[in-house]
Amino acid sequence: MKRFVPWLIAIVALLLVALVVRQCRNAGAANYQTATVTRGPITQAVTATGTLNPVVNVQVGSQVSGNISKLFADFNSQVKAGQVVAQIDPALFQATVTQAEGDLANAQAALELAKVNATRMQELFARKTSSQADLDQAMANLHQAEANVKIKQGALDKAKVDLEHCTITSPIDGVVISRSVDVGQTVAASLQAPVIFQIANDLTKMQIDSNVAEADVGVLEIGQESGRRCSGDRAGGRFYRGRVPDAHVPRQGGASAKRTDHGPKCGDLRHRHRRE
Repeated sequence: MKRFVPWLIAIVALLLVALVVRQCRNAGAANYQTATVTRGPITQAVTATGTLNPVVNVQVGSQVSGNISKLFADFNSQVKAGQVVAQIDPALFQATVTQAEGDLANAQAALELAKVNATRMQELFARKTSSQADLDQAMANLHQAEANVKIKQGALDKAKVDLEHCTITSPIDGVVISRSVDVGQTVAASLQAPVIFQIANDLTKMQIDSNVAEADVGVLEIGQESGRRCSGDRAGGRFYRGRVPDAHVPRQGGASAKRTDHGPKCGDLRHRHRRE
């Protein structure tokens, strides 16, 4: 019996070696998956990030400088076109109107006097009791008085317009999505109109302004179907479909059209995705 023990050990060892070699061969072999050849669409996706904005977004500003005395709208306020949303203190502008009315009245009085002097001088010249120079001077004074009345009338009209601009109204129907001032704050309209409110016309119609890389510009077309995925905790990564309404090349080295601080790189194309 002892003679068969070495042979049994050798046989078991050979079997183990054969099993290990087989497993190594099976692990190194390539696995193939077969499928039926069919025709189907090939999708090329262009990925870009952008800012979600309303399609119609109006910045309501002030054309005159002054202190904000009243605010009649706030965040999420529903407003109508022509509705008063803010009031600038009109005291200085009312005083300017009063002064312009006085200047106009003074100019009109001077015009009446110039007319009387011109008529009197014409009668004296017809009687040969006045010189041509005196008549010419009277007529010149009359024309100057007429021109002065027009100047004062224009100043009065401008003062009234500035007074009307103290009352700020909404240009469109919509909802207030931003308010930049508080009551008592001073707005200065010397260089550009300060923004007081931002009003969106319809928040159910949104668009994304994004920059597309130069390599992907050629595959974009106006009216092409597109989609967007919203990030954030509340959005939950939901996917929305829409179309590309327009595309344009931004100015080099300048700010983009939708309130971005830096212009896109050379060759980039700005496009809008509009949700349907």
